[in-house]
Amino acid sequence: EDGGDTYRWVPRNTANVLLSTRLPAFTALSFGVGARWQSEISNYESYVLSAPVRQDSYTLFNAFVGWDITPDLTLRANVNNITDEKYIQSLYSVSYYGPPRQYALSLNWRF
Repeated sequence: EDGGDTYRWVPRNTANVLLSTRLPAFTALSFGVGARWQSEISNYESYVLSAPVRQDSYTLFNAFVGWDITPDLTLRANVNNITDEKYIQSLYSVSYYGPPRQYALSLNWRF
């Protein structure tokens, strides 16, 4: 415990933003970009059997393109962690890296 209800392995600050839009001439097409930032984390006071670990603050960038094929059917392509940032996602009891750049293609049917 760092003080009060603050823990070193939990980021003190985070921020998320998503901007999306549709083209006026072709409203079936949507696209957007997003970012997620978090402040540094560390386990300096919580480690027992291993060396302390510190993760600097980092920002992840994501993007998507969507196409409404019909009012009920949407095709969407996503890229997460566009810059392929290498970061430690958690420091609580086990330290592990977050996912690298990922691509996804989805088909969503609303009924």
